[in-house]
Amino acid sequence: MARQPSREPGIVVGPQECWLRTTARGRDRVSRLGATRRDITLRGPHGDLSVVKVKDPSKLDAVQVGDVVDITYTEALAVAVEKAGQK
Repeated sequence: MARQPSREPGIVVGPQECWLRTTARGRDRVSRLGATRRDITLRGPHGDLSVVKVKDPSKLDAVQVGDVVDITYTEALAVAVEKAGQK
């Protein structure tokens, strides 16, 4: 159940800004379902717990605690550069 980073990170660079997107895919065990069914707690391959927001909560209808699920986790970072004293 190891997580594998995507080989296709998205990097966009402009004159004053840039952003980076990375994606990890993995297979984790469901440890807890959120009360509102919008988040889920997953136990990773090394026993670490992660709470993640679910993009499509209707997909949790068939999921129970203890199930092994395939996940795709995407993270993005945006940076803007400005001269000091400007906003």
